[in-house]
Amino acid sequence: MKNINLNENFTHQNILNEIQKYCIDKKLEYIDGVVSWCEQNNVEVELIAGLIKKDPVMMSKLQYEAEELNILEKPKRLPL
Repeated sequence: MKNINLNENFTHQNILNEIQKYCIDKKLEYIDGVVSWCEQNNVEVELIAGLIKKDPVMMSKLQYEAEELNILEKPKRLPL
């Protein structure tokens, strides 16, 4: 994968799509994929975290994954 220059005409959605494709291609969970993509492209994780916070779909995927890995506490849900 080529190094990404964030000064090019990349929108935040293009970057998040690139990360999602990277996770699928490498068969990585999103948490690991985001960190790996950032390391490979010399991008600070904090910069990408700011983009992820603005995207409810990516944010929910990461939150679900973190809950399943017991990194975040699962919310209490009413029984059906």
